Amino acid sequence: MSSIGSPQSPTTSIQVSAEYVAQTLAQERPKYLAFIQSRLSDSALAEDILQAGFIRAVEKANTLRSPDALQGWFYGILRNAVIDAQRRRASAARALSNLATELAIEEEGTQDEPVSPCQCVGPLAENLKPEYRSALDRIDVEGVPVKTYAEEQGLTANHAGVRVHRARHALRQRVAATCGRCATAGCQNCTCEKS
Repeated sequence: MSSIGSPQSPTTSIQVSAEYVAQTLAQERPKYLAFIQSRLSDSALAEDILQAGFIRAVEKANTLRSPDALQGWFYGILRNAVIDAQRRRASAARALSNLATELAIEEEGTQDEPVSPCQCVGPLAENLKPEYRSALDRIDVEGVPVKTYAEEQGLTANHAGVRVHRARHALRQRVAATCGRCATAGCQNCTCEKS
């Protein structure tokens, strides 16, 4: 039996409560948001990452060995989430660029010379309405069937089909407005300036 004044052994860990984690992290919210925003240009995405990080931290609070480790541990969660978001964004940009190439090839038929897709498509797609961007990401980039996307969004298959059609149309219009003559040539071997 240990006496009241004896020190804890170094292997003993203190159980950290989810309530303590939530309260402590909420007090430093602006600092964490600034940390994420300094690494991403999208403030809405930064908010989403921070909220997801808070949820993850509260759910995993029981794995924290000491209250003193909370700050570093949470920064690790945020850092990993930012890296994942950057990877997804780069992957989506590549997939949208490939989609632009495929659409151009479909319109022009087979090409004898190699095609260099327009680099404007990815950034322009990021500025679409969120529901349009989501439809393009899930259906055209990730290859999810329209029916599955509809179920995820709580839509009918027809409504989801209309949404992705409108999203593609909106993207085509933005590419045409940004790239001009390059777009009328199917954005092949793009010569326009990157947006």
